Amino acid sequence: MTQPTSRKGMALLLVSMVIVLVALAAYGYLDHMQSQYRMAKMQLEQTEAKLTALSGLEQCASLLDRPGQMRQSLGSLEDNIALFGERTLASDRGNETTDVEPWRFSVLSPPIESTGPNRATSSLPFRYGMENESAKLHIPTLLAWDRLQPGSAKRALLNLPGATDEMVTIFLEYCRAPQQTPKQATAPDRIAWLWNGGDWNRNYRLDLLEQQLGTLAQKGSTAEVDSSSANETKAPTAWEHFLTWESGQRNVSWTGQQRIFLNQPDLQKLHSELIAVWPDSWANYVVLARQYGVASKTTSGSTGAAEAIPAPDFQLPAKSTFRTPLDLLDTVVRIPSQSGPPQLIVSPFLSEMAQQSDYLGKLLDDVTVSSTEFLVGVVDVNSAPVEVLMGIPGVSSAIAQRIIQVRQTQSTSPTSEAYHIGWLFTQSVCNLQTLKQLYPYLAARSDVYQVQVIGYRDDLSPTFRASAVIDGRVTPTRVRHFQHWQNWGRF
Repeated sequence: MTQPTSRKGMALLLVSMVIVLVALAAYGYLDHMQSQYRMAKMQLEQTEAKLTALSGLEQCASLLDRPGQMRQSLGSLEDNIALFGERTLASDRGNETTDVEPWRFSVLSPPIESTGPNRATSSLPFRYGMENESAKLHIPTLLAWDRLQPGSAKRALLNLPGATDEMVTIFLEYCRAPQQTPKQATAPDRIAWLWNGGDWNRNYRLDLLEQQLGTLAQKGSTAEVDSSSANETKAPTAWEHFLTWESGQRNVSWTGQQRIFLNQPDLQKLHSELIAVWPDSWANYVVLARQYGVASKTTSGSTGAAEAIPAPDFQLPAKSTFRTPLDLLDTVVRIPSQSGPPQLIVSPFLSEMAQQSDYLGKLLDDVTVSSTEFLVGVVDVNSAPVEVLMGIPGVSSAIAQRIIQVRQTQSTSPTSEAYHIGWLFTQSVCNLQTLKQLYPYLAARSDVYQVQVIGYRDDLSPTFRASAVIDGRVTPTRVRHFQHWQNWGRF
């Protein structure tokens, strides 16, 4: 009789194999679920980082919705770590204790740099604040100036760092016809390099690859560049810190009220609007000046005390307009008389009283000679660097340097005149005639800013980085030209 084959332990082996397979399946399932959890958590944190950064943009927009007087109470919009640095979002967990860091955002801008002798360069790669677009030369306006005065655009651009006659010519060619192919094949790359200063990922510093690209752009070669030499490459200051495609301000007063249009045809309406904010004598003189025109006080031969300013006859139409509100300074109005010489009415706005009276601020802030809703291309004289100031028609190098000197004094000893451009006259930067010539080109504040916002939590969580233009020329303020940078890596 044949003995059966022994199978001792086979059942245990089979059971062990089944257990191993089940364990592997369970482990695979658990690993898959953990991976899905990590991915879901990562996506959630990426969304939270994005929403945090968008909160920063909303804060910037809300600031520009406020009138200039309210903004001033919050401090500088261009360099203010308390307002823009590491702002913490309120937690929605109530009183629940947690070890998780809260989400924060920061609003960053490039450091204020200038090649002028009176401007210091910050040692930090960025500053907490917004970048003033009205402190730059508005390119479409610059081209308009060039059409009126050929060569003015080129002269303005030659003040920029790294500018050469060749590059300025190529740049202007591109600005006038950006859709056309430049005559030189390397022009787009060279223009882009000048525009951003070699900082392609907008992190306010030159990374190794950017240094290598900058070296290639400088040499005009496609040859391989050694990394050791690239580390020493220093790109010029970006032209985008001096030029812009977006700038301007709302045509409103410092307190946010609509400015009164001096050249409106309805004189009775003009008078009613003026007496709501000005003394009656001021309003009367403005209407009389519109009806009869003005003459210079120094050439009219008028002396002695000023006569009382009579109420105007609203039946008479307007015969003249103002180029600037400053046309009312140091003038007289001749009112014809049927029985004798014309009556001379002396302006209540006299330059020798500018230091003692507040009329200059009211004259430059309460009224306007433009009927448009907002002004475009005017340069913020309180923030513009010397290179930009020298590009404005009528601003000489001496005036530009004097503006910078006075601004530095005002930064340590603030005055109440900074909300209007009249301080250029009262602080002896220029005379009255020069200020009249500069009036169409200057402003004392801005409603358009460029910002970069970063939403973040800690060193391990995702971040979201984006840049945008905050356009406060319209109400409500708009966020324009939004562009995200998080795919370029952490800041």
